[in-house]
Formats: sequence, C-alpha cells, structure tokens
Amino acid sequence: MIESKKINILIAISLVFALVVSILFVVVANTQEANIINTGKAEYTSKIFGSDIISVEIIADEDQWQEMLDNAINVSVKPNTPLKPPGVMK
Repeated sequence: MIESKKINILIAISLVFALVVSILFVVVANTQEANIINTGKAEYTSKIFGSDIISVEIIADEDQWQEMLDNAINVSVKPNTPLKPPGVMK
C-alpha cells in the first residue's frame, strides 16, 4: 500500500499534470478558432480538398427535376442557389 506522504505527492502531481493538459487544449482550440476566423475556412479543408475548385454536376430526368422544384421549400430559383427538397435539414 502507498504511504500517505507519497499518495499526497502523487495526487498533487496528477492534478498539476491534468491542469497543464487542460490549458494546452484550450490554447490549441483558440488558436485553431482564430485561424478559421482569419482565413474563413478550417485548416483541414485545404489539406483534404486542395486548392482546386470542386464542382458537382447533377444529372436528372426533366420530370424528376421539375418535381423537385415543385416540392422545394422556401426556394427562389436563382443562379448558383442550392435547392432544399423536403426532409433535408441543411
């Protein structure tokens, strides 16, 4: 069994270590948040997607496209405006 003098020192060291790790997490999170605010995008996006422009081409039958337009919620059809079909939360 650990003697009482040694356990108090062990607990104190553990608390100091936990405090230092917690402070480091906060500093790193604030640094990343500041980077996102300054650049407008997260650092990982350029690593994953690169600097190329990504586009998605949607190919749909005319009738299906018109049905989606007819059933869209709160959408005014303008160029480069995403559509929101029913059931989509974003």
